Amino acid sequence: GDFIDDFDCFDTSLSELIKEKKVLTISGLTYNKTDDEVPEETTVRVLTASNLSLRTGLLEFGNKMIHLREDYPVDKNIEIRENDIIMCMSSGSLSHLGKVSLSDKLYPKLLIGGFLNIIRADSKELAVALYYRFMSQKFREYVFSKKGQNINNLKMSEIANIKINLPKDFNAFIQKVEELKKK
Repeated sequence: GDFIDDFDCFDTSLSELIKEKKVLTISGLTYNKTDDEVPEETTVRVLTASNLSLRTGLLEFGNKMIHLREDYPVDKNIEIRENDIIMCMSSGSLSHLGKVSLSDKLYPKLLIGGFLNIIRADSKELAVALYYRFMSQKFREYVFSKKGQNINNLKMSEIANIKINLPKDFNAFIQKVEELKKK
């Protein structure tokens, strides 16, 4: 994600983007494991940090997948949509903490688990720029500074106040991302 620093950037923060209604942050689902989780596959699924691929930046479904009862009431706000950034906020594993994926499409009835957050931007361009910023060395260093004793935690309120640099020309940045994907 560090090639983002090759672009002429402006300073902002998630807090500023939230105030400008360009970004929304959404906390993960909490549910009753005994009453709601089922051992068989259903269409109502819960994503965990294990489903966020560091290698591809996309969602992967071969790993641990939680299924909820078919009649579980789905909150459409926490369904994963195209260009949502999903971030792991809490984990015993430092390699999972702060891990992000960028959703490539709408996933009906796929909900984010309690240790995840969605960062939902109002445009694809902003979502891609934020995703690459969260993949940068600078952000990873921030994440590693939050190492705890047993469970490592990030607070969205703290992340929201970090100054971040985003490209002034989103179109040129997206063009570079597309070029790099082809290599």
